[in-house]
Amino acid sequence: MAGFEQTSLVRLGSAPYGTGVDKANSIYLYPTPDAWATVIAAGYFNAARGRLKKGDTVIVVYDTGSTPTCRLLTIAAVPSSGNVTSTAATDGIGGLTPLTAASGTTGNTVSDVGTSFSQATLNNNFKALADKINAIIDA
Repeated sequence: MAGFEQTSLVRLGSAPYGTGVDKANSIYLYPTPDAWATVIAAGYFNAARGRLKKGDTVIVVYDTGSTPTCRLLTIAAVPSSGNVTSTAATDGIGGLTPLTAASGTTGNTVSDVGTSFSQATLNNNFKALADKINAIIDA
C-alpha cells in the first residue's frame, strides 16, 4: 500500500447545479497502486478534505501489479473532523437487474448462425451475452 498521494488527485472539471455558492460537483482522476478496498476505506481521502465535497466523483485507476482497473466512487461525506467517506458507484449503468433464464452453454464467443437455423447456437449466443452483461452489472 502506497497510501493516498495528494498530487495524484487531479480535478478534471466541475459542473454547477441549482443556485448558490456550494452548488457544484467536481470530477477527479486518481491513479494509484493501492488496492480498491484500501481506496474505498473510510479515511483514505482525509488529506484531500479541503479539496473534496460531498457528491464529488472520483475516477480511480488502481494497478496492484497486474492489470489496471478503473472504477468510480462518490464522496459520501467530508466532515470537518473525522473520516472522509466514499461509496462505490454501483448503479452507474442504470441499476440493471441481472438477466435470468438463459439456456445454453457459456463462452467467450457469439457464433454466426449462418444460413441454417440452429437453436443450440442461438441458445449458446444468448447465454454467452447474458453472462457478460451480468458480469458488467456485478462489477
